[in-house]
Amino acid sequence: MTATEVLFGFRGRVSRGLFNAGMLMLAAVAALQEVLVFELAPAMLPRGFLPMAHLYGIVFAGAVGLIAFSALAVKRLHDLDRSGGALVAMVIGPVLVLAIEALAGPAPLAHYAALAVLAWAITDLALMPGTDGPNRFGEDPRARLAA
Repeated sequence: MTATEVLFGFRGRVSRGLFNAGMLMLAAVAALQEVLVFELAPAMLPRGFLPMAHLYGIVFAGAVGLIAFSALAVKRLHDLDRSGGALVAMVIGPVLVLAIEALAGPAPLAHYAALAVLAWAITDLALMPGTDGPNRFGEDPRARLAA
């Protein structure tokens, strides 16, 4: 599987190791984007261009990062023999709950429930072993490494 397929394809399976490496790479890219947009851009661009540079940097990096995260998470769910639709319940649902809480005010029960689901999602995606052998989503990614 090529790097483009790993980061932007939604078919097949990825192992825990490749998923975790992809997440670390996305975190490093996000940190680099922060430095570029908020540290280097102010020193290099005229003042009038800064708001647009910040907006474009955040929107572009956010969109690319979200697509890459979604592709990695869906393929990791495939490795666990689950549909990619589980990503909605595991990540997007709790994030929406936290965003609504930020806008509407504190809702402690919803807050703690959302954090518990996110903790479960992180544990499941990053730590749980995948399905042994082939499953309905493809060959075992560990089998490719052993061959």
